[in-house]
Amino acid sequence: QADRMLNSLLEQYLEGNEDLEPNVATWTIVINAWRLLSKKNRRGAADRAGRLLRRMEDLHRDGRITTGPDAITYVTCLNAYASARGGEDAGEAEKLLEEMNEFYLDGDASMKPSARSVRNVADAWIRSGDMDSAES
Repeated sequence: QADRMLNSLLEQYLEGNEDLEPNVATWTIVINAWRLLSKKNRRGAADRAGRLLRRMEDLHRDGRITTGPDAITYVTCLNAYASARGGEDAGEAEKLLEEMNEFYLDGDASMKPSARSVRNVADAWIRSGDMDSAES
């Protein structure tokens, strides 16, 4: 239902109602809903969170929305993948961690990965049974 509300706001905004632009908090709340479902082992929930993050990035890059994802949005999505059970999900969490680190190295201090995020990714690899990836 949160997805539908976001999509409705976004559709109305893109049709010209500038008062209804979803802000970063709105996007992050919906991504967090998918994180919570991922934590409860809902199949595909982490991917839904990831698709929302990428959609937000694309819309922002294309100039269709004014606000892009912030560190909280990235960490929320990273945690959705880290909460899921598969090795593929652990890999997606690690990719997001690497992206955050690149933003940080490029000068965005707000994107500095926390020790907790690093630990969450390592724990995801451990749960997936891939100890080699967890150690690297």
